[in-house]
Amino acid sequence: MGEIESEYSGSGPTVVVLGDSIADQSRRELHRVLDPHYRTKIAAVWGEGFDSGPLSDAVAEGRAVMLEAAAEYARDTPTTVVIALGTNDAWNPRLELDAAEAGMAQMVGEFPRSCIVGVEVNEWSKAENYDASEARALNEQLRVLVDVVVPALQRSDVSDDMIHPKAEGKMVFARAVRSGVQQCR
Repeated sequence: MGEIESEYSGSGPTVVVLGDSIADQSRRELHRVLDPHYRTKIAAVWGEGFDSGPLSDAVAEGRAVMLEAAAEYARDTPTTVVIALGTNDAWNPRLELDAAEAGMAQMVGEFPRSCIVGVEVNEWSKAENYDASEARALNEQLRVLVDVVVPALQRSDVSDDMIHPKAEGKMVFARAVRSGVQQCR
C-alpha cells in the first residue's frame, strides 16, 4: 500500500519525495541513487492522487493523505521536493481534474523556499479508465508550478498495465528523479 517515511536516510541536502505507486515501487532505487548525496525521505502511497484516493477515503472523508504528508514534510523546509503524483488522478474516474489541480497548487504552495521537481504523468497510456486529456492538463499545470520537470516513464519502461515500471524501469525512474534533483543546485 505504500509508506510515509518519518526519518531521513543518507546525508547531504534534504530531499523529500511525494509520490504514488510508481514512486513506491521505485523506493529502493530512489534511496540507492539519492542517499549517497542527499538526506532523503519518501511518502509514496498506492492509489493516492493530489487530492484523494482510497487511503484518504478509508482514513476519513475529506482528508487528503498526500496533502497531509506534504504539510508534514514542509515543516523540515527541505532543499528539494520531488512531486511524482497525478497518475491516479488521470486513471481513477472518481478523482476529478479540478480537485487534482487545486491539490497540486496547494502542495507546491507548502514549499515556498524549496526547489520543486515535478515528474510528468504519462499521456499515452491505454489502461482502462485512463484519461490522457486529464494527464495532459495535469502536466500543463505542473510545468507552470514547478522549477524542474522530469519526463514520465516511456512505454518501454513500464509493465503490461501501461502504468507501473518494469524492474529496469524502476531504476530509469530513480535516475530521472536524481537528474531533476541535481538540476536544483
